[in-house]
Amino acid sequence: MPVPTQPLMQPNEVALLSHTLKGIDSNAFILEWGMGGSTYYLSQQLVREQRLFSIEHDVHWFETMRKAINVLPRQENTKVSLNHIPAEQSLSVVSNGTDLEECPVGLTDYIHFRTPNVENFDWSRVQLVLVDGVSRGAVLASLIHK
Repeated sequence: MPVPTQPLMQPNEVALLSHTLKGIDSNAFILEWGMGGSTYYLSQQLVREQRLFSIEHDVHWFETMRKAINVLPRQENTKVSLNHIPAEQSLSVVSNGTDLEECPVGLTDYIHFRTPNVENFDWSRVQLVLVDGVSRGAVLASLIHK
């Protein structure tokens, strides 16, 4: 599957995302659960010290996105942290686009963004969050306590 270079959103949603990016601090952190076109798009929109932390549970899609992002110029590449956080147990029943992908069982580390790559993560710098991966509701609920 080819990597989309634009978010899979309506034009007005992309415009809102672009406008929002211009309004956050130049050293803000952006968190994204679920990699895809928005990951590629955001990686090219970062300014100054902004950083994108993107989280993906599916190793095959993670590797596809990692290869796509690694072709970006080095300056943009260092502002992007791609994080594969696998499920603690098999998610063979998960099917994208169904209610089954909302089940949080086996996704504790993914939901809470627990990875050695980002120890001592500064949550106070997070100014934008996009959630379009699995277990969206659980991810959003976990962010209330950050």
